[in-house]
Amino acid sequence: MFPRIEKPLSGSTLISVKFFTCGVKADSCIQLVSALSKVHTLRSICFEGNFIGAQVAKSIAQFLGAWPSLEELRITSEYIMAEGAKALGAAWAKNRGNVARIRTLDLRNNDLRDPGIAALVDGILSRGQSQNKNNSHPQTRLRILLLDTNKIHAEGWSKVTELLAASPRLQCVGISQNVLGSLGGTLLSGSVKSYANSLVELNVFNCGLGSAGISQLCKALAGSAVYSLIIDNNAIGDSGAETISDELLAKSPTLTRLTLCYNELTEKGAQRLARGICGNLGLRSLDLSFNALGPRGASAILVAVRTSRVNTLRLSGCDLGDEGAREVARFIQDPGCVRDIDVGRNAIHESGIAEIAAAVEIGDVITALNIGCNFAKRKGTEVVADLIIRRSRVMRKLNILDIWMGDEGAKKVANAVCERNKSSALEQVVVGLQDCKEAGAAALLRAREEVGSLLELSQF
Repeated sequence: MFPRIEKPLSGSTLISVKFFTCGVKADSCIQLVSALSKVHTLRSICFEGNFIGAQVAKSIAQFLGAWPSLEELRITSEYIMAEGAKALGAAWAKNRGNVARIRTLDLRNNDLRDPGIAALVDGILSRGQSQNKNNSHPQTRLRILLLDTNKIHAEGWSKVTELLAASPRLQCVGISQNVLGSLGGTLLSGSVKSYANSLVELNVFNCGLGSAGISQLCKALAGSAVYSLIIDNNAIGDSGAETISDELLAKSPTLTRLTLCYNELTEKGAQRLARGICGNLGLRSLDLSFNALGPRGASAILVAVRTSRVNTLRLSGCDLGDEGAREVARFIQDPGCVRDIDVGRNAIHESGIAEIAAAVEIGDVITALNIGCNFAKRKGTEVVADLIIRRSRVMRKLNILDIWMGDEGAKKVANAVCERNKSSALEQVVVGLQDCKEAGAAALLRAREEVGSLLELSQF
């Protein structure tokens, strides 16, 4: 199959190729890459989701010197493992001049592990050492480095941080779902100062940092240029929230996006975090989903957010209940800069949903609302259909998936979508067909025929 493309590719001026879940097999990969080696103008090569194994990395390594203009190399979800990483590292060291332009290296989800990471980093850094033998800290030109989901442990992290420290132009770093722990957090924090002035995005989702690791990381990032920070699922607890408030939010005016889902925060942690949010003029997006904040914790966050410039707030799965829903309703009437709010999965019943819907109509500024996976049932759904879907002029996206609406509620939603305000801004209403039986589903399907993609129907 692939030998047929060699002739037309020869002399081509292609600059980018991407093979995403194309079913490329290991035995034909070498033929494909060999054909691509004739295209000396390539700037971007991407293999993703073909599960080729080490052969894809070996094939690219064999011809790495053929692409002097290469700036972006992405090999993701191919499971190249340590064998493939070693081949890339060796090729990088061998073709120093031809890889000098590479700015993006994306090796996510490849099971590299510590030996693979060590070989890769040694190969990359050998380029700098060869160019300047007197430089004990060789530098790369990498701007994007993604090593997420590679089963990297302590030994590998010492190598990763060498690479990070040698990359002063780094703007985006993804190292999520690896085992940093507090030691890895210490090593990471120590390397941040080398690229703090250029770093804009850092993803350490599910890295086991804990409160100690996050404390050191926040101190290292304080005053940096970072604007997006994802710290989900790191068990930082309430003490970690306090550190983020005092060391990061108070000292990093460029931070615009902060994600802290699944971090074992409680009401106390929310109150501590609120101190850093209050009056913050940089933060635009805050996600605290799946932390047990409770009504009082949520209230503290809402009061603080109203004084900030946050425009997107996510409190899904935060144990709000109906008491918390009342706090949300009061907030929505005067939400400050917030226009997108998520309070799904909070065990909110009919009365709480009705209060939120009424507040949306009164405030008339919220453009995106998620109240899915709550217990609106028929009465709550009817209020949502009437006050939000039918009347709202500014609402663009509404998620009411899995709210136990029943057939009568489904019919109300279907009618409201078709009879919505002529000046309505609605672009998407997400509804679950599993919420109703045949009569309700039929009404929704008829409405879908009339309004098209505005009504998104889920069957799960």
